Amino acid sequence: LKRADKLLCSLGYQRKQMREVDRAVYLKIDPSHDHSWNATDSYSPRVPRPVELHLDLWDPQNERIHFSLPTNLLARCATRSWSGKTFSCLSDEDALLFEALHAFRHIIHNWCRLSVLYEIAHFLNRRSCDGVFWSRFCARIENNLPLRRVTGVVLTLSAGLFDAPK
Repeated sequence: LKRADKLLCSLGYQRKQMREVDRAVYLKIDPSHDHSWNATDSYSPRVPRPVELHLDLWDPQNERIHFSLPTNLLARCATRSWSGKTFSCLSDEDALLFEALHAFRHIIHNWCRLSVLYEIAHFLNRRSCDGVFWSRFCARIENNLPLRRVTGVVLTLSAGLFDAPK
């Protein structure tokens, strides 16, 4: 978190003070942009977007929904490369699970951007025939009915809205 904080601050972001402890949110300081919100800002590319760094997959205290989550996330990390940089990230199965939980969090708080569901639908389109991935994903959540239900809601909603394979 310290390294990410330093990088984001060097790019003109400031950390927002929040009562939630499961994430750090950074806002871009842009003096050329009027920070009063209007309806057209929701999807404007000119409006600086916040950066959320999640420290946990789910915060049951804040979300008021309790269920157990898969363990050993760090042991299952994958290594990726982008623009000549190599870094660790969640495995594909855990990344999809995180995105489903992230979308669900925004749904229950009455603010979910359609772009989040579109990205999930895009993923479903790309991986629809990858039986090995789906076997690993299902094994990851098979013994957790609440997690299967949450994931099912988000994947079904994404697929239905954006015509992805079900």
